[in-house]
Amino acid sequence: MPWLVPLLAISLIAWPMASTIEKMSVEKGKWIKSVHNVLPVLLLILMILDRLIAVLSNDLSHSDIAKYSAGSNPINGAAWMTFLRGDGLSELVLMVLLLFSLFVNRLPSISQSPQFIKTLVRQRVMSFVSLVALFSFTIFFPDSAYLNVDSITTQSTWPTDSIDPFWYALLVIAILIVAAELFAASTITTIDSGLDKLATKAKYKLVVIFPVAIFLFMKIDAVKNMDSAFWLDLEHYYHVIFISVFLHMAISFATILEPAKRLDSKLGAGDGRTKALILTSLCSFIFLIIMSIIFAQSLDIIAGNGEALMTIWLVFSVIVICVASMFLPTMGFDATPRPELWWVRLTLSLSPLFVAAFTPYAIILLPAIWISLALTLVIPWLVEEDVRNSNSKPLYISLASVIFFSLIVVPRLLHQPGIQLFVIWILMPIIPLLLSYVLLFQMRKQNPISG
Repeated sequence: MPWLVPLLAISLIAWPMASTIEKMSVEKGKWIKSVHNVLPVLLLILMILDRLIAVLSNDLSHSDIAKYSAGSNPINGAAWMTFLRGDGLSELVLMVLLLFSLFVNRLPSISQSPQFIKTLVRQRVMSFVSLVALFSFTIFFPDSAYLNVDSITTQSTWPTDSIDPFWYALLVIAILIVAAELFAASTITTIDSGLDKLATKAKYKLVVIFPVAIFLFMKIDAVKNMDSAFWLDLEHYYHVIFISVFLHMAISFATILEPAKRLDSKLGAGDGRTKALILTSLCSFIFLIIMSIIFAQSLDIIAGNGEALMTIWLVFSVIVICVASMFLPTMGFDATPRPELWWVRLTLSLSPLFVAAFTPYAIILLPAIWISLALTLVIPWLVEEDVRNSNSKPLYISLASVIFFSLIVVPRLLHQPGIQLFVIWILMPIIPLLLSYVLLFQMRKQNPISG
């Protein structure tokens, strides 16, 4: 049923507009809200049922059966194993995420919150999950899963390298659920104890998920025996790329966006606010360019200056997205204390997802984005006069350590063969966590600033 996939994509495009559509349904009928919310789930159910019927009836004209049961890449076990570990596994993952989005307002963390907070949480989670699904469409719905049986390849949806694809599926579900919770808690500016509980529990989950993800990555043969072949054949490892991007988003929400809700509100009236925004943007973009080029050139996979040229185009796309987002406050998206800076942080966090939809080399942007995100958090505290005089020595020491680590230590690490991925996974939690912790500690020590 080839029409189901594009219809699902169209229905997911409407999910970020949940707030507008639900307001419209109050006037024109509740059926509009029901159709809007449930349609992607119904379409996905049809796709899963079609695949399940083919598996149970051993339909050799179906891609799953031809590829995994009768083809050159068989799956050992009964028909259920073909269904749970074949191409339909990614559809099941998305189904879990869609159902979580629709029922997230019933979580115990926000059970005592006002109804409008619960509704906002559900709408933000729906928006996040739909964006992830749309920009990860090639992972959730690979072409090989829907081709005619005569033209299919023997490539599995989730390349395993000794790891059961079911573990990857569980990992994706866990990371994206946590990321969705943190996205909702970070983007809702209303002060609410339920949102604080939601964010705190999500951070605890992330502390467990992160080492599990690294452990699973280390089981992949290409990662254990890291060499230039891995970077030359990145398209084969799109699952590693996207899971790394999902982790990136979850950690950036936990260590940058969510703490920024409290930090930005304590910056005061904003004496020097424009200067801080300009300096923050310039420093972030400069570090983004420098760190990305250093990382790309350490790969040594393209002759001449090919890595630098490729990186400049990737960085240019991220900067364009960030600059464009600065105009959103003029259109009314200005609910946060520092709306332009907030949008820069959000787009920096989400930009690898957008870029990864077009090239797997988006992964080389991650270390640079982490440094840039950390700078967006700390520079306003160094520049704005309301808080500059109250800064503590640990803040300056931490910032100096980050800069030294980024410009001196990281380039030396990258010259060690096969260590690029480890640099990404080390920078992910350490850099933003260090600066956000120091800033939050400083904020608690000093007297609250009005404004």
